[in-house]
Amino acid sequence: MNSKEEITELKINVQIDGQAYTQAHLASYEYYRTLHMLHKLKYLGVDVSDNGKVLSHEDLNWLEPDDAKRICYNIRFALGEVGVLKFFKNIFEDTDRRWKEFNSVDIMEQGVQTCTVDFTFNGILLNRDLTFSNVGDSTNKIPFNMMSGDIGGYLMVHPEHLFRSIECMGSIGEPVCCAPVPSREIPDYVPIKKDPNFPICGASEINLKSDGTPMHMGAVHQFKTFVDGFCMKSTFFCPNNVPKAMSEGHKPHFALEIVNDIVFAHKKLNDR
Repeated sequence: MNSKEEITELKINVQIDGQAYTQAHLASYEYYRTLHMLHKLKYLGVDVSDNGKVLSHEDLNWLEPDDAKRICYNIRFALGEVGVLKFFKNIFEDTDRRWKEFNSVDIMEQGVQTCTVDFTFNGILLNRDLTFSNVGDSTNKIPFNMMSGDIGGYLMVHPEHLFRSIECMGSIGEPVCCAPVPSREIPDYVPIKKDPNFPICGASEINLKSDGTPMHMGAVHQFKTFVDGFCMKSTFFCPNNVPKAMSEGHKPHFALEIVNDIVFAHKKLNDR
């Protein structure tokens, strides 16, 4: 492993619609969505407490950002899939119905909305197997949590992740319970092409978990590596019949979960 003196500083650049989003911008967004999730959990009857003290809705609004993040993570992790399915049962039935309505018109006829966020990371390497390693040290690797089975990492990177592929899309409406269908190919109904400057590409479509109905929603992640880092182009797609606010709202959602993942990986690599 590199010595502490040799560890490369992590530098992050996020562009949403050509505008730079700093980590301070993303931290503010994360705090807002964390409080939203905590209030939702309490509303549904989940035990929202900290160190044995039950927290009221008013208490939640006085939480410092770090405390809110810690409490929200601990509650979601403790719920597990069984707890999530129990408390969100009625919500999932409602979102299933809505997504079927969004797809009542053939996807080739209605088309899709897309949104793209561009990232550049210096100070950490992305490997061909979609793991991370330090610059100059390929022996120690950390998985890309967004694309691995690490449920702890999946919950950590965004406050509205409830379990694998159970989340609120684009910060509008309610969470949906779905199942990813990963692929190396971009779906034929999505009007984007592989960028030849980004040789690594991964795509995923999403189906409703309840009965496998295609949602015609998902993401395309394209990567370009260089000597001390990598670039990432992340494109979200969803049916045109979905409220426009979903694709717009998924831009900061993408930005937050990807940045949190890379920051976490960099810290873990260098804490060894």
